[in-house]
Amino acid sequence: MSCFERDGERCPLLLKDDEDPESHEHNVTEPTATSLAFSPSAGYEAVLASAVKKSKLSWIKTFAFAVPAGVFIGFGDYLMLAVGLNVPTIAAADPGLKSILSGAFGLPFGLLMVVICGAELFTSNCALMIIGWCEGKVSLAQLFKSWLASYLGNLAGCYLLVGLVLAGDTLPGAGASATSASTKVALSWGTALARGVMANYLVCMAVYMATHARDFCGKFVAVFLPVSAFVAIGLEHSIANMFIIALALAARADGVTVGGFAYNESAVTIGNILGGAVGVGLVFFAMHGSLTATPSSSRYSRETAYSKDAKP
Repeated sequence: MSCFERDGERCPLLLKDDEDPESHEHNVTEPTATSLAFSPSAGYEAVLASAVKKSKLSWIKTFAFAVPAGVFIGFGDYLMLAVGLNVPTIAAADPGLKSILSGAFGLPFGLLMVVICGAELFTSNCALMIIGWCEGKVSLAQLFKSWLASYLGNLAGCYLLVGLVLAGDTLPGAGASATSASTKVALSWGTALARGVMANYLVCMAVYMATHARDFCGKFVAVFLPVSAFVAIGLEHSIANMFIIALALAARADGVTVGGFAYNESAVTIGNILGGAVGVGLVFFAMHGSLTATPSSSRYSRETAYSKDAKP
């Protein structure tokens, strides 16, 4: 992978169209054994490289990468419903412990698969693509293509898994999804919006930090802590809700309707966009992007394109 050294870190190298990566060979260094993560500024460059790579995917390719992400998040929900939310005795005796279990067993596993496999998740793209757009390396058309295609692909993946779960019959009566979905659709629009903002702030922080990590264990820790926190707190994630509410709808759960799903999903989706794009994307652009770039580092952040070999 073509890299440049900044702050003692290896970062994705920005090349001009006619530049040869070999001409930068003297700038490439091997990571030290004691350094488990990029520095904040170098990690930002890696996030920007990922945004640029995502922007170059076609509509069909983005959709194709997004379907597995929907399946992965659905599997995280599936595990949560089967284990974390299926402990009535603990829930009655110790609600806090039940919340910890529901956070630990489920969605962190789903998001980790997204991160490691390089799938396209709408909610994390809310932050990444905004960073690329603010840096002038992603157009508005590419940003909205990424958001819409990944959203639809995630929806397709969730619905595909719902069908398999129903056929497999491991959650009789849709399990805890009925109770969970009825609680979600009963939220006011403003409450769902606010929970959506906070949920995707944590999800995007998880993905942002995972991009800084050099190895699998580092990525696991970066994903596990924020995602388990958002689930334990009781926040709202649009893609996770697609699976849970669709499963409850298929089981004809009381109080769960298509209209209720649309009402909840609209608020949560907008909240997710705000939490990811503003809370993470714009904030880290202001911290590490071209607004605060030093003359020596802006040479890299303002070139025309990343090497196609940059790590996603």
